[in-house]
Amino acid sequence: MDDAAEFLSQFTVPTTCGAAQALAALDDRVTALIDRLAPQPEDMRRRGAIIEYLEGFVERCFPGTRLLPYGSYITRIFLPDGDIDLICLCPRKDRDAVFQALSLALREILGVSSPGIPALTNLVEVRADVPVLKLMLDGIFVDISFASPAGLVTSLFLQLMDEAIGRAHLFKRSLLLVQAWCTYEAHVLGSHAQMLNSYCLRAMVCFILVHSPECVHPMQVLLKFLGFFSCFDYGSATLTAFGVIDNSHLVDVGSRALYEYHLRNPVAAQYIDQDTYAYLMMCRLLFRPELQGVLFEDSERSPEHPIAHALKEAMNTSVPTDTGKPRGGHGRTIRTTRPSTQSTVPTSERLRVLLQNPSRLAQAVPLERGSPFASRILNVVDPVYPENNLGRALGGASLARMRLTFQAGYAQVAALMSLVADRTAPLTAIMAEFDLLFANTFAHYSIEGLMPSEDISHRLSVSTGALYRRVVKVLAEYLEHP
Repeated sequence: MDDAAEFLSQFTVPTTCGAAQALAALDDRVTALIDRLAPQPEDMRRRGAIIEYLEGFVERCFPGTRLLPYGSYITRIFLPDGDIDLICLCPRKDRDAVFQALSLALREILGVSSPGIPALTNLVEVRADVPVLKLMLDGIFVDISFASPAGLVTSLFLQLMDEAIGRAHLFKRSLLLVQAWCTYEAHVLGSHAQMLNSYCLRAMVCFILVHSPECVHPMQVLLKFLGFFSCFDYGSATLTAFGVIDNSHLVDVGSRALYEYHLRNPVAAQYIDQDTYAYLMMCRLLFRPELQGVLFEDSERSPEHPIAHALKEAMNTSVPTDTGKPRGGHGRTIRTTRPSTQSTVPTSERLRVLLQNPSRLAQAVPLERGSPFASRILNVVDPVYPENNLGRALGGASLARMRLTFQAGYAQVAALMSLVADRTAPLTAIMAEFDLLFANTFAHYSIEGLMPSEDISHRLSVSTGALYRRVVKVLAEYLEHP
């Protein structure tokens, strides 16, 4: 387990010169399936219309309250029947009241049919520490969460990793394939059922790819994913996106040590530079619920929050004009604005400048020792918020079932690859084995035939700069408004 790359090298795809035709046919089949799973232009249009409608509805009912899309929609890694994740951003003290009022307002249009307006056909209230409204609009499930907008930082991290890994969006294409298999064939996704959540799965796929630079195809990634996690030592090891940590090293260790582990990780440094990684972590820390409105000038706020004091000090300090800039994979620069040191610059502008300067922001937000990492049955560290265990929802029985499912899946994919390498195996047998591997997926989407598709890269492409600017804008508003 000390050398994850060496361990993963065991799970290789057997090939021979005579397998070229079979490999080409299988590639066409897999590519066509991913084409069917990837967001279609009509999917993006429908989801965009739903988001626009809900944003307008909320703004009309509750001026000053905003809905923000995040998650798989803005990174374009959702399956065709995936839901839309929205954050309701409102004053923290009004959260419960807005939750109740929005639920009542939506119930008034439940079942109402009007031309040009998406039909609301289902509405469920989830009253928990973080309230959620679950609804179905125009046949698409929507989750409106009253959490902080921290998911935007996660989305930016995944987008940067996709760019760094490259190979025609291999990360996103692999995610679509692995998500489909885990959802429809293995049934191991869904934190509500004490199984994996989507973000945890994405961190696991990220780990496979950063330790498998030889992978060029999503089927290779699926094979390695199933092989590695079917025999992973969950009882004594903790997984991160960039490596494996022995659980004994986490005993009585504060969360700060996990932040430093990620920032100093040599594997991480190959994909995302240290300044950018620290910047993402600081942004995620600042999205904590207790920091909403921390910079709001309130004479009754006493004493001043330490983070507010640190941010104000940083904003009032002269900032070098040659700032550090957030960089994506392989040093790709994300565009930033040249800062100003004029004392007359409004607070909001000085905050925006600070949030665009990764090195200054990292200095301004001190990392405390924090509490020890909360170990569970499955331990997967959140890559941008290391104190968060992404595997916390999984139960012991669920983990045992997941391992068995992965073992069976690995045997099935390995058998398929053996057929590909067998010069005597008929092409029809190879295609039948692949179709059996994704039998439930084909049935779920009523797929009867798959034709080779064109390049889908443009459908998976996202503007990293636009996503970065959204994080800066929303975080500035979050810190300034209670």
